[in-house]
Amino acid sequence: MSKYKFDAEIGKVLKIVINSIYTHKEIFLRELISNASDAISKLKYESLSNSKLIHDGYTPKISVELKKDERKIVVSDNGIGMNKEDMLQNLGTIAKSGTETFAKALQESGNPLELIGQFGVGFYSAFMVANKVEVLSKKAGTTEAFLWASEGDGEYTIDNATKESIGTEITLHIKEGDEFDEYLDKFRVEHIIKSYSSHIHTPIEIIHESGTSTIYNESSAIWLKNPSEVSEEEYKKAYNSIGGMPSGYFAKIHSKVEGGLEYSALLFIPNTKPYDIYNPARKNSIKLYVKRVFITEENTAILPEHFRFIKGVVDSSDLPLNISRETFQNNKIIEKIGKSLEKKIIGEFENKLKNDREEYAKFWADFGNVIKEGLCKPGDLNLKLLDICLFRSTNGTDFTTVEEYLSRMKPEQDSIYYITAESYDDGFNNPQLELCKKNGIEVLILTDTVDNFWVNVITNFKEKHFKPVSSVDLKIENNKEEAEIIDDEKNKKLIEKFKEVLGDDIGEVKISKKLVESPVCLSQGEGGMSIRMERYLFEQKQLPFMSPKILEINPNHKILEDIYSKIQKNEDTSNAIYNLFDIACIEAGDVLRKPSNFAKRIVEMMAK
Repeated sequence: MSKYKFDAEIGKVLKIVINSIYTHKEIFLRELISNASDAISKLKYESLSNSKLIHDGYTPKISVELKKDERKIVVSDNGIGMNKEDMLQNLGTIAKSGTETFAKALQESGNPLELIGQFGVGFYSAFMVANKVEVLSKKAGTTEAFLWASEGDGEYTIDNATKESIGTEITLHIKEGDEFDEYLDKFRVEHIIKSYSSHIHTPIEIIHESGTSTIYNESSAIWLKNPSEVSEEEYKKAYNSIGGMPSGYFAKIHSKVEGGLEYSALLFIPNTKPYDIYNPARKNSIKLYVKRVFITEENTAILPEHFRFIKGVVDSSDLPLNISRETFQNNKIIEKIGKSLEKKIIGEFENKLKNDREEYAKFWADFGNVIKEGLCKPGDLNLKLLDICLFRSTNGTDFTTVEEYLSRMKPEQDSIYYITAESYDDGFNNPQLELCKKNGIEVLILTDTVDNFWVNVITNFKEKHFKPVSSVDLKIENNKEEAEIIDDEKNKKLIEKFKEVLGDDIGEVKISKKLVESPVCLSQGEGGMSIRMERYLFEQKQLPFMSPKILEINPNHKILEDIYSKIQKNEDTSNAIYNLFDIACIEAGDVLRKPSNFAKRIVEMMAK
């Protein structure tokens, strides 16, 4: 028996691996099975140039045997195996797994690099659950076997051993304690294999104490198949398995990308809105695989948050099976895959919008306000995202796209007009729209909270500017109905009286150019925050106070004429002026300054 010490820093690194790196101890089994699968892949590749390595009738196999009474788990494979030098090289050093050397040799020879590997950092995760690990291995093409053993204490031994078949057998001596007992339970181990390794190509069997065995990864990875080879029934089963939702899906994206970036993806867009879609804690539900090995579906950051309702699988051969799997969020490959998939998703939405407008409109009613969150983030894809967004407008209650809005614009129209409101009816009936309606100008009616934000990010579309009709300085192109505001005594007196009565409750009073039938309206300054957005931020405690607004008045309205008549007679007009101001606040979605006073004035008016 030969005794060796790990590399100088091995003790420190082992402590990190065992205690810090992996948050879920159960992944030790994923790692060992992944390594076994890689060893089998490596043997297959080596046998291409040396047929003697594999005998006739060779069948690749991975076995997991539970020895509950002995507190042992044995993971074995009939892959390439290791000799003493391999053990020294691969099991005595964390920084070098054997894959690097092997891949370099392949590259130098000019042969294609297959998805192969040997023991990496993941092997040491076995010490999270085992106080001792033994590795019995016999390398293909040799006659000697060796036994590697360590208790993870900085030392390991390698001894000559006996083993009839090629491959590797790893024995884990499971630690004492309730938290480790679960890994000796057949049902728990079955669940781990199904969760993490069900799509590994090599059969994985669990050997029971009775000596019988069961294969637990018979399901195929259909995302690796050609879409033409997958039936609709298979897609439905995959959606039930991957998405966990039996209600069916709105659309699917099955893609296999090769070249500079290689990955396979199967994404499902649901047709039923998840109950927790607006939960801030809800994350993306994309299962990430590397070489058919399940890695994680938590915080993968493959898709942006506005696509968080999409379910699916991404499998990449470009990602390493090593420690970086715990920090994929900052991986450049993941970022590139995400951008590629985002374009494909938008393309699928464009296809649905064009070819199945009715179904797309139903889908949009459920998911549109989530998708529009993507418009709030600057980027090269947000204008493409705007192309597939649907809105309602004064043109009718049916959905419209911005492109369709542009097609209906008047020749002289320079702006895309919009209003934000609590509902379609509130927006359609808002006094702010009166001038646009009179001139036959279409206005988009934006009713989702997110609409208050994205209009500040995307300010123009195809050389047309987004313009809120609530802007105090709204000017309609070639407006023949717009009358010149005369700075006469009547207007001056009305403005003075409104300012006197309302005081600090109002920022400014102006004669309106946009009101036709209504007496007053509340407006925002040019380039200022919308009233709805300001109220939302105030209620979310993002703003310390609400800013004073601009009150527009229509001096030609009968109520304003009556108020002016009372002003000339020195009669009290404060109640009427406050009522008009409160009405303007209600119609604009602003906060009533003194709701109890408003209620009291209404009661008094009704009593008269």
